[in-house]
Amino acid sequence: HTTVVLSFPASVTYSATAPADVPEPVNFKPWSPEHPWLYPFTLNADEDTVDGYFAMRCYSVEPDSKGIPRFCLNHRPYFLHGILDQGYWSDGLMTAPCDEAFVYDINLAKGLGFNMLRKHIKIESLRWYYHCDRLGMIVWQDMPNGGGKYHFSTISFPLVTGIHHRDDRYRKFARESRQGREEYRAELREMITQLESVPSIVLWVPFNEGWGQFDAARIAKMVAKKDPTRPIDHASGWFDQKGGDFRSIHNYFRPLQVKLDEKRAFVISEYGGYACHIDGHSSV
Repeated sequence: HTTVVLSFPASVTYSATAPADVPEPVNFKPWSPEHPWLYPFTLNADEDTVDGYFAMRCYSVEPDSKGIPRFCLNHRPYFLHGILDQGYWSDGLMTAPCDEAFVYDINLAKGLGFNMLRKHIKIESLRWYYHCDRLGMIVWQDMPNGGGKYHFSTISFPLVTGIHHRDDRYRKFARESRQGREEYRAELREMITQLESVPSIVLWVPFNEGWGQFDAARIAKMVAKKDPTRPIDHASGWFDQKGGDFRSIHNYFRPLQVKLDEKRAFVISEYGGYACHIDGHSSV
């Protein structure tokens, strides 16, 4: 007694208990930040009705006309420029005061010319992702990390030296707990399961700047197996293990050196770090 009704805009009804091929709409519209087209659907199960939506788009890393790997949206090179969004709120810390606050933040970023937000070490409310879908804002999704007490030299020195260490040295990365590593893998899979249907999420970021990092190349393969539809930034910033789809650089204090990779796209995943002090809005 369960049916799914898709609107393209003409309504077509399918049984939800058997596989079905959905024909491509006559006037097919792929999703992009410039044109965030969403296809609505209605799910009827007995007396219950749920309205939803989906989008059609493709995220990938592909060689351009010169053979240089590029991030591609719908198989065309697409330049991503955005903000490191840590999701703090002045009156609720990690919780937004209202739904309208999500909309304001996303629209403000779009108005400033950005097409991407990196949700940094936080899983946001699903309402936030919904607004990104409908307003047209690409999302880089980080995985929150744990681990033990970080060694200052391990986490901070690469910012200046650029030295990368192997991340199977669990003690150096404060990841000696086998149970902790297993919990991380399980929670990473849970995050992907929870968010994989979000059209605006472009890629997964398992590790950032060595925080709680371990076996990043193997983790990237695990993520790719679970979600083969999105590229992966396996080690954002430093301690590159040659995995994933990006050579990911954080550049603050040194002249930028671009070293191209034959298979991975080059990305500056953090830079700048400018501060603007506003009286009454700062604790210092």
